[in-house]
Amino acid sequence: MLTFNNKILTVSNKGLEVEAGPTPPAPVPPFSTVQIGSTLWSAEDIQIDDNGTGIVQYNIGTVGDSGQSVTLGNTYYYTAAAARRIAAAVAEDYPGWRLPTSSDYQSLFSAVSNSLAALKSTVGWDTDYQGTNTSGFSAYGTSINNGSNVFNKGNDWYGVTYDDYAVRLRGDNTRTPSVDPVSAYDQTFGTAYFQFRLVKDAEGV
Repeated sequence: MLTFNNKILTVSNKGLEVEAGPTPPAPVPPFSTVQIGSTLWSAEDIQIDDNGTGIVQYNIGTVGDSGQSVTLGNTYYYTAAAARRIAAAVAEDYPGWRLPTSSDYQSLFSAVSNSLAALKSTVGWDTDYQGTNTSGFSAYGTSINNGSNVFNKGNDWYGVTYDDYAVRLRGDNTRTPSVDPVSAYDQTFGTAYFQFRLVKDAEGV
């Protein structure tokens, strides 16, 4: 039996025939995942090289009053071009995964009945701001930075979408998640860096 590009080649009286070989397994992403509603989410902030310069490394850090060190993802200076670069890297490295849109986040919020506590980790937040993390989304209070300073660390989590929206999970669990244009944050902070999560449609749902 001969194989070429994962296909089985056989010779018969009809000549050379090609049979489909076994489908290679999908690559396992190097991040934890959780299904929330009908969508798979990365359960941590991602660390993907966007082939650009818009990255501030977080890696291991101490967040919140608990003083517990947690593994953090990168933060990215958001531009439409940066989002496209990251999306291309994701599509190449992790087939089926993509950057979430504002609609994905709205579906996420609906799945947890707009509960901030359900989306937030039990550590990595200031006192009285910890979550229950019943969803498994595991957001830490990494807050927002402008490349030089981190503002209100332990108080908020800020994500960003493929379609130019910023997502804010506040420390105050009596509030609700919010989705606003990225431009509003650039006006406030000058240069706003955000976290990225990834999504994938769950199979069989």
